[in-house]
Amino acid sequence: MFRKLVPALALILVASYSQSQDIGCRITCNASVPISSANILGIRSSGADGGVPTEIRWHPSEPILIMLDERALVSAQYLLVLEVFEGTRLLDIGGPILGHSPSFKQLEVLSDMIIVGTTDGTLMFWDLWREEFLYELPVSEGQVSELLFHPSGDWLLVAIDHSKLFRFDLASQSVAEIRLPGEHGQRLHNLAISEDGLLLAASGDGTIRIWTIDSWVAWEPAIVPFESTADLVFTNGGSQLLVLSDATISRWALHGNELRFVRQLEPIAAKRGCPFVDGDISLDETLLMTIDDCGLKRAWDLTSDSEILVPQFGSLSEHSREDERRLGREVLFSPDGRYLANTLDGQWGLRFIEDQG
Repeated sequence: MFRKLVPALALILVASYSQSQDIGCRITCNASVPISSANILGIRSSGADGGVPTEIRWHPSEPILIMLDERALVSAQYLLVLEVFEGTRLLDIGGPILGHSPSFKQLEVLSDMIIVGTTDGTLMFWDLWREEFLYELPVSEGQVSELLFHPSGDWLLVAIDHSKLFRFDLASQSVAEIRLPGEHGQRLHNLAISEDGLLLAASGDGTIRIWTIDSWVAWEPAIVPFESTADLVFTNGGSQLLVLSDATISRWALHGNELRFVRQLEPIAAKRGCPFVDGDISLDETLLMTIDDCGLKRAWDLTSDSEILVPQFGSLSEHSREDERRLGREVLFSPDGRYLANTLDGQWGLRFIEDQG
């Protein structure tokens, strides 16, 4: 791999459609420093289309963006891999998987492996560097609703139908169900693992729940004052949790096995009205980026807990409420913090701070 970025990097996306029909695009970028609340106003945006990316993940150590495409063309699903380095390269991992009827649903990326969860409760594995399919493993009846890589690098957390949890051990390739304490049949949405790997958070049934991983001791559930939760993001070294609800963002403190409300982040009044769907924080934890149900990308300064107006992201008037229920609505910082990727309704975009020197 080429680890050193050069002044002009190329990012190529080629979506194989059928019978050699290709849709492609190229953007050039020159990221120099991580994106933060201090320099977000100097962000440069590039966009492209092609495919229908429903999940995106960055490689944990390389400038590689991996996109999951749920399209079914003659019972075929595609896994598209983008790579950013000197020169250009396309990896079409596995190509079309003919005859495999379940759709791809969830995506995780390890240093040398791609893992996909399907709608029939199966995990599928590809070798990233050899560009070949390895094997598949059934987990449980139902749909893989969440797939999370534990920071230890040893195992994956697999949720089935937002109701059952399983631990997949990477070394032994074994699956074991996790029996969480608490009420039977509790819903598990928006799972999040703290950066130190000690805590698991989940929303469901009007509550936010925390468990201590390994012992799986349950914290006192926090009753939340909103109808639904869109995303959970650990911050401040795992001592706080940002909760993206249907219409608000709030900060909660983890203290004494309890989750306590701290404050609500202050939005720009003109941008109220669209429920949030996803969010991610910058490397230095000063900036929260979100995307809402109208497709609007929004920036939040976590040093003041208030929204920042970024002209490059457009205004609410540019988005119609009739355009809701979009596909692939995600925002995700790269591990080094220099890039921000997003997907929206069959399009993807890349944002970065360009070297002004």
